[in-house]
Amino acid sequence: MGRRSPAYRQGIGLFRRSRQGPCDQPQGPALQGARTAQCLAPAAGPSADRPGRLVRRRKNFATAHADAHFAIYSTKEDGIKYRQDINERLARYGRKPESFKILPGILPIVAASEAEGRERQEYLQSLLPDRVGIDLLSSWSGVDLSVYPPDGPLPPLPDESTFNGGRTSLNRVKEWSKQNLTLREIARKLANSGSVPTVVGTPNQIADQLQDWFEAGAADGFNLMFPLLPEDWVNFAEQVVPELQRRGVFPTEYAPGTLRDRFGLARPANRFAEQRDNVRAVS
Repeated sequence: MGRRSPAYRQGIGLFRRSRQGPCDQPQGPALQGARTAQCLAPAAGPSADRPGRLVRRRKNFATAHADAHFAIYSTKEDGIKYRQDINERLARYGRKPESFKILPGILPIVAASEAEGRERQEYLQSLLPDRVGIDLLSSWSGVDLSVYPPDGPLPPLPDESTFNGGRTSLNRVKEWSKQNLTLREIARKLANSGSVPTVVGTPNQIADQLQDWFEAGAADGFNLMFPLLPEDWVNFAEQVVPELQRRGVFPTEYAPGTLRDRFGLARPANRFAEQRDNVRAVS
C-alpha cells in the first residue's frame, strides 16, 4: 500500500485481495466481518520534550483514531497535564476520556531496600559504553560533549529561548548539572533511562508510586521497560504485582474477553459491516 493511497492517508490497513488461488479467491476489502473494528489500536505518543507541530499532529491523530497511547513524561504533575490536554483533543472528535487509555513508560528497579536499588542502578548504568551516553547527551543538549573531559562538569548549555531542539530535555540536563554530577554520570543516567522516569526501591515503594500516578489520573496503566531480561521482569512480576493486587489496583485474574475488553474499552461500530448490512437490506 503506497503512501499516496487514500487508505494510507486515512490511517487504516485496508487493501484489496485479488490473487487467485485455492486459499485466496474473493476480491474486495480484506478487513471484513463483525469483529474488524474491535482490535485494540495503540499509538506511540510524542515525548514531552518535542514541542511544536509534530507533537500536535501526533496527539491529534491518536485521539482521532487510537484507543491507547504510549506516552513519555517524568512526573505525576506532567502526566496530569498530559491527560487534560488529551481529554480536550478527544472532545473535539466527540470522544469521552474513558475511550482512551494513557500508558506512560517507566523503568522499574526492584530491590530489597532503596539503597540496594540505587547500587543496582549504578551498576546497570556502568554496563553501557560511555561514548554512547555522551553522544546521546550531546543530542539532548545541542553541544558536542565528546571534546570535554568525561569526569568534569558539563560546559555551559544553550539558552532555552534560542535552543532549536527539545526544551524539556535541555532543562532536564540543566537540572542534572546542578546536582554536581560529572558529564559521565549524567550521560549514564540519560542512556539507561532515556526520558522515562526510573522507579527504584522496594516492592512497596514502587507500588506506592505506581498507585499514586494511577489514582491521580496521571496514568491508566504503564509501559514497563526493564533494564535486564528476564531478571528484572521476574522481580517485578513476583514482588510488585502481588503488592498491587493486595491493594486492589491490579487484577488477580482476568475475565473472559479480548484485550479491548480487559482495557475496559467499548467496541466501536464496524463501518464495513454496517455498509454490508445496508447493501443487504436494500437488495
